[in-house]
Amino acid sequence: MLSTLKERQNSKKQEIIRLNEEIKKLSIKKQKNEEEIEQSLKKISQIEQEKVKTLRAIETLTFEIANLRELKETLYTKLKQTRGFLAELETNYQSINEELQNITTLIGERKAFEGEKKIKLENLWNEIYNLYGINIINEEIEPVLEIETFKSRIMQLKNQLKEIGPVDMEILKEYEEVKERYNFLINQKQDIITSIEELQEAIKKINSLTKKKLRETFYLLKEKFNNIFNELFEGGKAELILTDENNILESEIDIQVQPPGKKAGNINLLSGGEKTLTALSFIFACLSIRPSPVCILDEVDAPLDDINTLRLRKLIKDLSNETQFLIITHNKLMMEIADYIYGVTMQEEGVSTVISLQLKEAEVYA
Repeated sequence: MLSTLKERQNSKKQEIIRLNEEIKKLSIKKQKNEEEIEQSLKKISQIEQEKVKTLRAIETLTFEIANLRELKETLYTKLKQTRGFLAELETNYQSINEELQNITTLIGERKAFEGEKKIKLENLWNEIYNLYGINIINEEIEPVLEIETFKSRIMQLKNQLKEIGPVDMEILKEYEEVKERYNFLINQKQDIITSIEELQEAIKKINSLTKKKLRETFYLLKEKFNNIFNELFEGGKAELILTDENNILESEIDIQVQPPGKKAGNINLLSGGEKTLTALSFIFACLSIRPSPVCILDEVDAPLDDINTLRLRKLIKDLSNETQFLIITHNKLMMEIADYIYGVTMQEEGVSTVISLQLKEAEVYA
């Protein structure tokens, strides 16, 4: 008899070791899944942050480009004015040059004055050369008789040149620099727009995959929820409803139930026991899709009668192959399915003692 008990004890120890190893594997698997979810959330958060930074950079560049465009328009206007001014100056210069040519022609036709007039004429030639860079000494020019008339005209042309004043030629260089900067910013803007499009495409793919997985899980959960509800109530109907089918990521979920012999309605219209069974149906539906290593139930059988308690414990027994249940209860029917029972007793006044009991061993001793 003692050897049989020892063999059973060894067998139970081996089973406990196997269960502990299974728990460790499930815990590692759970931790790995949680890490994958956390990485996905971090990646989505990072993409959103990059999107915000990129949008801010675009706003800054757009503002800068607008300022540069205004500066470009201003400089372009000044450039047009300067070009028009240069064109007018060129026209005036050509007009002056033509008049000088006419003067030279008139002087060439009047060579009669070669003495004192010639000296004055040479001085005039030197002055023209110094002012305009035109060497008319080598030209065959005849002396003129009415030189005072031409002097008056030359003085008038000098005054017109003084009124025109100097022309700033650096504005063309400044325009080229602004234009180069503008082209650079345009290229930067295009690169940023391309990056935003790539980020938006990545977010679109992630959202599409998430919606697909969520929709598949939702319909599977919906089916499991209805099946477990039927098993606990021995009939009836339970349904999960999306408030917004087109936006499953942000949609709320309504629970509509119809126990046997009652009308369909909101869960808030049920009795305490019916609410408990409905909530347990939803929890067990989640566990059937993705089992958890451990599930703790605290006094869930309190509002249930014996018949519903028997249905509940049968379902717990079926799910215990994948999930270890820790149940806090005072119900004897629920205690009967336990492998181990832990309790607190007070054999001496003021001294609490925790005791444990393995039911299968107790059955052997019985």
